[in-house]
Amino acid sequence: MIQKIQIGTTATLVSQAKERNWLMLQNQSDVPVFLSFEGSSDVTTDSGSKPGIRLSPFEVISSDDAAGRFTGNNLPIYAVHGGAGDKIVVLHEA
Repeated sequence: MIQKIQIGTTATLVSQAKERNWLMLQNQSDVPVFLSFEGSSDVTTDSGSKPGIRLSPFEVISSDDAAGRFTGNNLPIYAVHGGAGDKIVVLHEA
C-alpha cells in the first residue's frame, strides 16, 4: 500500500505496528525528516536528545539489504522534522 503522510514538528505516527515483508519511505519535503523504527514516539531532530534516522529531502530508505532480505522490523514508525508547517513522507509497505 502507498500512503502520503503529513508529519509535523512533534513525533507523528507514520505506520502502526504490523507484520511487514518490506517497506520504502521517501521524504518529499524540503527539509530532513528523522525516523524512529523502534516504536518510540520520543524521536527528535539531530539537535535533540534522541535523534532519529536522518532522511534528507527526496531521499528514499528501504528495508531490504543488498541481497533483498527483509531487514526492517514490525514496530511502529514515527517521524519528525525541524522545519515549519507539515511535511510529506510517502510510505510504501507490504
